[in-house]
Amino acid sequence: MRVPSIFLLLSSPLYFATASFGDQKSTYVPKPKMNGKAINYGDRSIFSDDKKNGDFSHTVTSKVAFFTGGCSSNEPFQFSLGGRSGRGVIGTPYASVEPPTTYVTSLSFVDSHQEGEEITLLVDETQSNFFPFTDSVDEHAEYFGVPFNFSGMNSQDLSSISVYCSSTEPVDIVVIVTDDEPEVVSAKLTHALGSDNVHVEIEQTSIRNLHAQPMTKAVKQNNEKPSERHLRVIHGKGNGNDIFLQKKSRSLESYDSGTKNNGCTFVQMTKLNVEDYLVPKTVVVCSEHHDVRRDRKLLESDHGIKLDGAEIDENGDIVFKFMGLEDKDLGASDLKLDARIGVVSECVDETIEVVDMTAMLPSVEPTLVVNGGWFRRAVELHEVSCDWEPIVLEAIATDPNAKYNYLGHLKNPAKAIIMKGNNDGRNLSMDKLNKRRNLLKAPPSDDELKINKEMTIGRKPDRFVSSQNSPRDLQEEIHKKVLVHGYCSTGAWNEDWFTDAITFTDPDTAIPVPDNWNIHQFAIKILKFTEDNNIYGCGIIAHSQGGLASLHLKYFFNSCLDYANGGGDRLIQSAGSPYQGTNLQINGIGGFLGLQTCGYNFDLTEEGASNWLETIPMDVRGNVYYATSNPPGGFALPCLFSTHLILNDPEDGVVERQRAILEGGNLVGHFVNHCHAIDMNYPAQYENERGSRGADSKSFY
Repeated sequence: MRVPSIFLLLSSPLYFATASFGDQKSTYVPKPKMNGKAINYGDRSIFSDDKKNGDFSHTVTSKVAFFTGGCSSNEPFQFSLGGRSGRGVIGTPYASVEPPTTYVTSLSFVDSHQEGEEITLLVDETQSNFFPFTDSVDEHAEYFGVPFNFSGMNSQDLSSISVYCSSTEPVDIVVIVTDDEPEVVSAKLTHALGSDNVHVEIEQTSIRNLHAQPMTKAVKQNNEKPSERHLRVIHGKGNGNDIFLQKKSRSLESYDSGTKNNGCTFVQMTKLNVEDYLVPKTVVVCSEHHDVRRDRKLLESDHGIKLDGAEIDENGDIVFKFMGLEDKDLGASDLKLDARIGVVSECVDETIEVVDMTAMLPSVEPTLVVNGGWFRRAVELHEVSCDWEPIVLEAIATDPNAKYNYLGHLKNPAKAIIMKGNNDGRNLSMDKLNKRRNLLKAPPSDDELKINKEMTIGRKPDRFVSSQNSPRDLQEEIHKKVLVHGYCSTGAWNEDWFTDAITFTDPDTAIPVPDNWNIHQFAIKILKFTEDNNIYGCGIIAHSQGGLASLHLKYFFNSCLDYANGGGDRLIQSAGSPYQGTNLQINGIGGFLGLQTCGYNFDLTEEGASNWLETIPMDVRGNVYYATSNPPGGFALPCLFSTHLILNDPEDGVVERQRAILEGGNLVGHFVNHCHAIDMNYPAQYENERGSRGADSKSFY
């Protein structure tokens, strides 16, 4: 079945070099690019002290209030609203073959209200298409709900509202409400290295009644146990503008046993608006399982990177071997290593800074290969006429599977002795060793002086290199357009509208199901899929998160994207991709209301996408051609009533147009009268035949 890739904020299983996906085991090790760039002497941001202190902070925003609980005909559900006027939606899940004719029957003020104050349901009965989370097993499991308006409020205090439901037994319910002059509330969330606490600091004034409130369920299904992953208050209790929360459990078992959605807590508050009316606001704080892994138990407890050795390989490149980043309990995982490499010599007084390197490496024996051309170029340009040695000036490791959190850094510059002596550890004969040294001592070629491609991305992997004994038969090279879906989906594009196309599916399972991968994991999935299908050259047409994963793949890994050679001129094309994230914190609610969502994904929040996007250079972004979409606007129906409250116009039901912009990329237009995915009020972006055929004709693959 095809599942809509709708909500984008969910947490995912870590993808290790050796990792587990349910019952599937993977030992796939991708071949990373060794990205090098000439030193920009004004930019030392990746090595700044604030990245080395171990603390991690990010900001979440909200312009709405969330309320969850139970509703029945005997016990109505109550919530608060504020401001002169506003709007909201009331939703409830329903997982049956037949949709309900009605759940929410009426709204009323709890206390007496003044003349002119009104709250009105906008439809007569509960309808679908409000919160279309989709169960990967039962296609009828989705949210039903009703929109409402309120107006004419005279009191500046909050008003309490009762929701009456037709069911005699309690049903789960969620309410989202906002006033018509919404102010965005921002909160800074700080996680200290080694601490199990989250400091929530509200960045606005006039905040009152600050408190944390677990998301509550009315119905417990399948004898489920109460979640142990709520955050609880440990300090603050509404005093001032800050509050400290602590996880109840650091156990990974609670995630592995299927409770991956149960990691979010409401931080409730009231705020004075510009008219001095109290309005409720809610910030959703999630303690996704990545947080428990922030303080990794590294082999080196001081979070230091150490240079374990260096050598010259057969190509005349310098191989730097690091140590100290393996988790002693969890083994291998990926890390992002940034290093500044230089040379030192007796005839030049100052250390020469040569190249900044970036690569995704396994934490077990991370090995960085620096093209010899960088050193030949530096020696020539700086007129080094005596013996020299390479030196690692700075290095820092961050975790792409956990918010690009700090892992460790090089405490002091580390000199590598490779140009004299015989300390390279390979037991080479002096003849072979000197031949390799001579490669580095040779004058640079003209293209090395200008910085050639191999210097900036590293050498080709074996699968892309022709052997002299068996030259590659160009007729046998497979070139494809790869159609990639988005978050929590198993498919999107109609393959019938494309030529030479293949639809991406999870390469680690025979029966793909909607799942949640962060950007790094998603990129590795695409890479493995193309290699499993022996694809030599490719272009990608991607929806939603698939666009981010494809861009990540292009920069960090050697892939078929690097060997496209025909067709149009667009290597990566995407629609509805949140390159700057999306503010749909609502996804954390899905698990508490019995819906089979895919979990919280920090990479796709506004802050998480920003952290990721900072790792992608502008010239690489230029490979992307992207489109957005939106409904007609004005008084037309929004894509979704629920998300329309949370997002700013124009938006496609999941992504705001302004956050779909990729600086450095190529905007190719907007789909009018289209939404992000199926089950919205207009067709999905990937259901546009004309747009799909246009992407097909323009694909460079």
